[in-house]
Amino acid sequence: MSLMLICFSISACKKDFLVRDNPNEIISSEFYKTEQDALQALNSVYAVLQHQDLFKEAYWFILDGMDDHRGWISLEDAVNDAMYLFNFTPQLARSNSMWDALYRGIFRANLVVNNVGAMEDFALKNRIIGEARFLRGWYYNELATLWGGVPIVLDEITVDSQYNFPKSSRQEVYAQAEVDFKFAEKNLPKKSEYSPSDAGRVTSGAASAYLGKSYLFQKKWTQAIQQFEKVITSGEYKLMENYADNFSAKTENNAESVFEIQFSGDGTALWSDDQPASAEHNFLAVRYFRWWQTGGMLNFRRNQYFGPQWAGIGPRRKATFDGDGKAPRITKHVEFNTNLAQKSDVNLRDMRYSDVLLMYAEALNENGQTSEAIVQIDLVIERVRKEFGLADASEWTGITELKTVAQLTGGDHSGWPLFLTGNDQDGIRNVIKHQRSIEFMHEWKRYKDLVRWGDAADAIVIEDDDGNETSPFVAGKHELFPIPQAEIDGNAGLTVADQNPGY
Repeated sequence: MSLMLICFSISACKKDFLVRDNPNEIISSEFYKTEQDALQALNSVYAVLQHQDLFKEAYWFILDGMDDHRGWISLEDAVNDAMYLFNFTPQLARSNSMWDALYRGIFRANLVVNNVGAMEDFALKNRIIGEARFLRGWYYNELATLWGGVPIVLDEITVDSQYNFPKSSRQEVYAQAEVDFKFAEKNLPKKSEYSPSDAGRVTSGAASAYLGKSYLFQKKWTQAIQQFEKVITSGEYKLMENYADNFSAKTENNAESVFEIQFSGDGTALWSDDQPASAEHNFLAVRYFRWWQTGGMLNFRRNQYFGPQWAGIGPRRKATFDGDGKAPRITKHVEFNTNLAQKSDVNLRDMRYSDVLLMYAEALNENGQTSEAIVQIDLVIERVRKEFGLADASEWTGITELKTVAQLTGGDHSGWPLFLTGNDQDGIRNVIKHQRSIEFMHEWKRYKDLVRWGDAADAIVIEDDDGNETSPFVAGKHELFPIPQAEIDGNAGLTVADQNPGY
């Protein structure tokens, strides 16, 4: 867990709300005097999302690399390979740096919540605290999902603090995230109420959506339904007519975006790692196109993902990757900027409205409301059908991703990995899994989905030299990442007994 004081290594940027001066590590007791001070502190909480150990690289590179769509085996260094092969340990795990980054975000959020809270009232006070609490909730929700029970820290940590924070239960960590999301939901503006210069800031709708997601991951179906209905009935969001608009720099912060990570490709922004020489861009293009001159990226785990469920080329397949399956390249989120070769400045959408609809459908289906769930799934499918030019729901197509729920469940799909079986609860559960697979491919959601569904051990496989498939995922162990050994050694509130099972 990082003990560093808040760092404001920040400069001019394309995103208007990120434009700020550079106080350079001002001590908190000498800061927090004006509204502008509070905004600068808040911006530093957002900045952690852009760090290399979260969205700049690790979330896409590691979480996507561990799922059943693709693998990077033997393409990187030992720390990364340990993740893909599920050989990671508390001492050797790329997830350790993700842990540090999440707590770095929590530390900065705590500074804002506590210090801005102590300031005299000013116009944006509750909004700034609400944004910080949403972000703190987001960081804690990720910790609960990926590590389970972890220490909860809500106060400022200084270098002379006694570092003694015991492990809370997974339920307690989720509960802390939920409290923060609820505060944000009540105190943040709607998306339409922000000025254009504040595009990208978190909203009340985002708080409602992430609270619903937290409930969904805990199988609290009724509460999840209620939250997603708030988002849907708000009228603040809609599906974009073109699926690919969700992955382009030209259409950022659009009507489908619930929350997205802001990136800039002008080479002047310094948020990515809080270092003066670090330009603000995501690493997707860097990592995937580093070998692009020599041919396609042959690091997909199994060719089945270019089989029945991707038969034909519709808008989703076209926006996700090019090639015919023999030499595929990921194209989602990739737009090279002209200033920095092989770097992409496309914002990364962490939650889209289609995610809300499919999570809503899942909660409905698990709550026994299967017919209502089908309506929501078809809304997501209808978007790409219309984009392709299909006039009505009854029109047949041989392109799998464009088939309606009725068409998906009415034929013979015995050769599919998911074995679609009909329009009962089990069948629709599989349709939702299929739709989430193709709608969000390479959007760092799949691994978490496989784990929460209990499907990871069956889905994640590695082939040996003879073509035999084995799963490196050990049920009862790999559902959670290990708590970093350095955290157990350095935190007086933890013991070896607090380590997650199997490590």
